[in-house]
Amino acid sequence: MYMEGKMKVKTLRKIAYVLIFAMMVEAITLNININAFSKKTITLEKMNESKVKALLWLKEKQKKDGSFGENLKTYYTTQLLENLEYENTFADEKISALKYLEDIEVNSNDDLFRKYNAASKQNKYYHINMEEPKWNELQNTDGGFSLVEGYKSDILDTVLAVNGMLECDSFYGAEMNKSMEYIKRAQNNDGSFVFVDGNPNIYLTAYTYKTVNRYLEGNINSSVKNVAQQAESYLLKNEKEDKLWGVGEEKIKDTLMASIALAKNDENTLNRIALISDEIGEDGSIYSDVELTSLYVSLINEYEMACGKLDLNYVKIKDVKLCADKERIGAYTEIEVIPVIFGMKDNYEIIVTISDDDDYTTKLNKTKDNIYVWNTQNKKGTFEISIMVVDKSDMRVVASKTKQIKVYETFDVTSLTCSVSPKAYKLNCGKSIKVNTSAYVLSNINKSVTREIIVKDEEGNKLYTDAEKVNIDCKDREIMFDEFSFEPEIEKTSLLSVETNIKADDKVIKTKTAYIKVYESEDENRIDIDYDTNANYIYNYTDEVNINFKLAGKGLSENIKRRPMDIVIILDNSGSMSSEDWIKASEGAKIIVENMQPEDRMEIRYINRDRAVQNFTNDKELLNKVLDNKIVPGGATKLNQSFNWSIDDLKKSEDRDKSIYIFSDGVSSGWPWDLGNIREDELINDNIRVFSVFMSSNVESEDAQKNALKKLDHLAEITGGLSFDAATRDNIETCITELLGDMFKMAGKDINLTMTVGENIPIDNVQFGVEPVGRNVNEDGSTTIKFDRNYLSVGEDLMINIKFLLSNLSLEGQVELLKDIKFSYVDENDENVEVSLDDIVFDVVSDVSTMVPEVADDEENYDENEDGTTNIINNNELNIFSHNKSENIQEVTMDLLSGNIVMSDKEAFIGDELQANVGFDNVSNLDDKNVKVKVLFVNKNNQQNTYVKEQNIDVEQTKETTINIDTENLFEGDYIVILIAELNNEMTALDATGISLKEHMYKLTVNADKGGSVDITNGEYKCGELIHIVATAKEGYVFDRWVSDDIELLSNEVNSSNISISMPKKDASIKAIFAKTKKIEDKSDNYDSQDGDNCKDNNVNCNDKTDSSKININRNAVANKDVDKKANSGNKVSYVPKKEGQNNIYRKHNNKNNSIGNNHKKTGTLISPLTGDFAIKDKIRIALIIQSIALIVICIALKKKDETEQKGV
Repeated sequence: MYMEGKMKVKTLRKIAYVLIFAMMVEAITLNININAFSKKTITLEKMNESKVKALLWLKEKQKKDGSFGENLKTYYTTQLLENLEYENTFADEKISALKYLEDIEVNSNDDLFRKYNAASKQNKYYHINMEEPKWNELQNTDGGFSLVEGYKSDILDTVLAVNGMLECDSFYGAEMNKSMEYIKRAQNNDGSFVFVDGNPNIYLTAYTYKTVNRYLEGNINSSVKNVAQQAESYLLKNEKEDKLWGVGEEKIKDTLMASIALAKNDENTLNRIALISDEIGEDGSIYSDVELTSLYVSLINEYEMACGKLDLNYVKIKDVKLCADKERIGAYTEIEVIPVIFGMKDNYEIIVTISDDDDYTTKLNKTKDNIYVWNTQNKKGTFEISIMVVDKSDMRVVASKTKQIKVYETFDVTSLTCSVSPKAYKLNCGKSIKVNTSAYVLSNINKSVTREIIVKDEEGNKLYTDAEKVNIDCKDREIMFDEFSFEPEIEKTSLLSVETNIKADDKVIKTKTAYIKVYESEDENRIDIDYDTNANYIYNYTDEVNINFKLAGKGLSENIKRRPMDIVIILDNSGSMSSEDWIKASEGAKIIVENMQPEDRMEIRYINRDRAVQNFTNDKELLNKVLDNKIVPGGATKLNQSFNWSIDDLKKSEDRDKSIYIFSDGVSSGWPWDLGNIREDELINDNIRVFSVFMSSNVESEDAQKNALKKLDHLAEITGGLSFDAATRDNIETCITELLGDMFKMAGKDINLTMTVGENIPIDNVQFGVEPVGRNVNEDGSTTIKFDRNYLSVGEDLMINIKFLLSNLSLEGQVELLKDIKFSYVDENDENVEVSLDDIVFDVVSDVSTMVPEVADDEENYDENEDGTTNIINNNELNIFSHNKSENIQEVTMDLLSGNIVMSDKEAFIGDELQANVGFDNVSNLDDKNVKVKVLFVNKNNQQNTYVKEQNIDVEQTKETTINIDTENLFEGDYIVILIAELNNEMTALDATGISLKEHMYKLTVNADKGGSVDITNGEYKCGELIHIVATAKEGYVFDRWVSDDIELLSNEVNSSNISISMPKKDASIKAIFAKTKKIEDKSDNYDSQDGDNCKDNNVNCNDKTDSSKININRNAVANKDVDKKANSGNKVSYVPKKEGQNNIYRKHNNKNNSIGNNHKKTGTLISPLTGDFAIKDKIRIALIIQSIALIVICIALKKKDETEQKGV
């Protein structure tokens, strides 16, 4: 028996050890939070099935009068209408509910706000004839709203009012801003909001967070953004392990509202819906409660909307993408603005504007790809990009978003030109070389630069230098520097380099080099070649570029410019000439014809005829035809008479150079065949030059040869001509060629100019003023062209214009228009002169800078978030833009009408009359020229819009006009002013500008009598601005009252030492009155409180256990009193029956019959759990209980066994 008992004890102890170990493992398991265990999901099909069942249950719960709920019908009916905003299947029930609301009277602001919100959200089903609440009258001076007029503000009614104002068609900017400031002040440090009992409330925090986010969707207010962030943080910190805020009848409402509020910003929404679905009863309801069930439907709709599965009348600007080709934005940077918008409709239009804190505002044009492009130009600083989605029917802003961008300081010399003239220089010609420079600058700052020119020879020796300092304004782009000239003092041919540098801050930031070829020639006459262009740069909008080559004949007589010439050709057809001689003479004459300029004329005579065989003409074909005539020489040589007849013919020539060319054997036949003498005086007086070729081989007598040659030499000498002796007929052509230079005053002959058109320029895009004599297509596809000319006279200029058509070409970087430019000619010494010119290359410039603003090594870069916070970006993390900029920006779409608007003032006071100067263009595209024009003011701070002017304008007759604008109904702030025209029954934005409106300031004077002081100094304030004043009594005094003829105070404020006043629309004064204390010992405070609050002077709820430095916004705790007292201006107290406390509304589930829980069975078939974590943990807890009981039983058994053994011993 003893051994058997011993074995039982050991067994029990082993079992106890095992149980203890198991219980330890289970306890640890219960504390493990595995994320996967907390995940549950639900399919969309099952989720919609749950929603349908919930809606069917709600339909059954509607009363015959259209209301919902047993008690608090207004509350439940309005809540259901708000929660089922997107449910079209509930249309009939909504109509009945709206009709019910239409007939009821409201007893509090709470009911009024809820009714208005519900009616506004559902007015597409049934329109309740309900005026907008008078928000400005209902709003308290602290910016909040209260349950009943005259009571202290509370957060719930303020949030309800904000929702109402957001539903209004009218603009309540001032009231909204005050309410937002109240909400901001009412938020606790942990981000929560409280009801009157001072305890943080999940439902109220979530509802406020949801409302603030709704406000922020169309309004930009960084301080309120912070409110939303803190509220979101509070909600997430108070999540349970299952990502809910509690289930069961008491907490499910918190979970539903928090889940709705976070639906658009949190990834756990589907998990939450799955878990909440566990609470659905078999009838489709959640705890048989109308509000909870409708909230469940609202949560599903919010989730589907966030996923893009819900079709709704809602526009969301999700993001604004900014794309550029560099990380840091500087001057003349092109930025693509790409709005990402959901819910766009055909009748909506996107308006994008850029503005800064000064007076810059511009409307961006849209490309075909819905990209808005902004060039920063010469702007710098921080700019705000505003995206507005407007309804074209009335230009109402339905959604808006802003994004900020910083433009850094930059100074960029994108291109530099250096033009030298002449391009080729004859050694020791005594002329100067001119250097002209220009720079193309893209900058947003003013800068001082130095232009430096250095001339070097081929060995790199500096020959000449020049420097010029220029102050460049940020508005300037093409900068022209002063001309620099120099005369090369060199003794040999060379290639000079002209280097141009642009220096800024003692650094060379741009350089350009041009070259000049210095050549040598013994000829006094020469041909200089140069060119100029009609542009220094090619812009991205340049249609054409003209290059004008200039060939200039230079020489000793170049100041005597050659005029068009009349030439008389005298051919000797006398009997002394043979047929062969005649042919040679005619061919020589053809050489002269060939070298005639287009404006020159020629007359042909035979020596023995008194009339010309061909009168003056410039028709070379006709002249050559006459010279081809075959004649038989014969007759006398009438040398003297032929000269005189020619003199008579040339007398008729005016403003022309005159020449006589004669080909003859030179022996006159004499009297009676050749009568008279040559009128030499007339040759001299009429400036008729004589050129002659004497063929001495035909004259047999040597004396006759000498006399004839002497006579022709004499005529040439006295007239400034030339005379040659052709010993044989074969020398005739040589003689004529030699005299051509003087006859036509030649600077050079056999002129050739060749060049090749650049590869990027199709030859079809090139037009020539002078048609080339040759074109040759090269292997690389380029075309070489050739120009030639027989000769160029001294003082004569030959212009060759080449036009490049660029409008249909896409060019960038540098464009080579012409290359391999070669020029040659033969001088009067029959030496060939060759000159090569630099290629003609243009920089393609645009209004887009490629410079990235520099970052100092120790510079911190800040990227501002949407919430107003700032991220520090390291220098190696500057990619703040998505670098997906389009390679080619599409052309801007053409509107029916274009316009512009400029405000007369950039700053003004509210109430001032302004002038908007508007202009119109492209009116020919309109069928109806009488256009309704509107001016729209959009507040940049809250994106609320207000029409301030509308009128009809005949835009064809009135291209420019002035519109007077009254600003009385506007509020202080920076405004975007948009010019709008009604085209084809739709509103279209034409242009935008900006203006800043300020409120008038009024003087407040605050005094105190001798018994105390006040904590505020006199100053100027805006109308409606809240001013907090505290009066402090001196020793022996107590505060009595405030006295003012300008400021209205409530009765409970007159005797309060701590007040907040609203500045009236005038100068005002207020005085604090103090009274001496009584000399009796008081055991209690003698000051009566209108609301029973013993902490009246400080307006602090004595029961508030939170930070005592905060002002309790529900300082009278009106919702917790059975009877509340309302003070009127006559200090009479009226009693207001207590409406069921708001706290009780949100806690009503505490008193519900627990049997409701028995009526709903969890429908596990509606969800698909990933794990059984929750069920497992419940089983673990049950096992722990059983194991604990077993362990206790074992311990008792072991103890009894020990006692029995001890007794036995």
